[in-house]
Amino acid sequence: MSLSAVLNEAFHFFKNHLRQLAMLTMPLIIGVVAIQSWLGIELGKMNPEAPQIDGIHLGVMFLGILLFSWLISTLTLFLQVVSDGHNPTVRQVLFTSLNFVPPMLLTMVFTGMAIFGPIFVLIAALKELGALIGIVVSVFIAVRLSYVNFMVVVEHITPLQAIKDSFNFTKPIFFPTLAILLMSLPISLVFTVIATSVSSLGEGAIFVVNIFGFFFSLFVTVALYRLYMLNRENVHD
Repeated sequence: MSLSAVLNEAFHFFKNHLRQLAMLTMPLIIGVVAIQSWLGIELGKMNPEAPQIDGIHLGVMFLGILLFSWLISTLTLFLQVVSDGHNPTVRQVLFTSLNFVPPMLLTMVFTGMAIFGPIFVLIAALKELGALIGIVVSVFIAVRLSYVNFMVVVEHITPLQAIKDSFNFTKPIFFPTLAILLMSLPISLVFTVIATSVSSLGEGAIFVVNIFGFFFSLFVTVALYRLYMLNRENVHD
C-alpha cells in the first residue's frame, strides 16, 4: 500500500472516531499541557546559568511523564481494539490501558537514552561537529524506534525486546516512517502561528491552542499505527 493510501486511511479513521478520540485523550492532554505550561513558567523565572530545581519540580515532571505514558497507552490500545473490530467504552480503554503504564514508562526511559545518548557523547568528543552528527544519529535512531510503544501494547513484549524488534522492523519502511513523523512539523507550525496570533488574549488562549495542537498531532500516531499494522507480520522476522 502506498504512503498516500496509508495517510488517507489514517485521516478517515481520525475523522470517523474524532469524538471517541477526544473523550479518551483530552483529559490526559489537558493534564500534560498544564504541567508543561507550569514548568515553562517556573523555568522562565530561574537563572539560566544556575537553575534551582527542587523536589516539587521533579515531582511535577514525573507526573507529566506518567500522564503522557498513560496517554500513549490509551491511544494505542484504542487503535488496537477498534482495528480488531471492537467498540469499547471510554472507561474500558482508560482503565485497561493503566496496565501498560509501567512498561511504557520503562520504554520511554530506554528509548530516551538510546535517542539522546549519542548527542551527549558526540558533543563531548567532537564539540560543534559532534552536535551536528549527534542530531543526525539521534533522528535515525528515533525513526527506527517509532514502533516501540505499539509493540509493548499490541505484542505484550518487554521494552527491551520492543526496542530490538522495532529497530529491525523499521528497516524496510524507514522512509515512509520518516515521512509520517515529519508531518508533525507542519501541524506544530500551524498551531504555533495560531498561538502567536492569539497571544494578546492572554495565557488562557495560548493554553487552549496548545491543547488542540497536541490533540491534532495525534494524527501522526494514528498514521504510524496504520503503517505498523500493514507490516506487522514482519515484526519478529
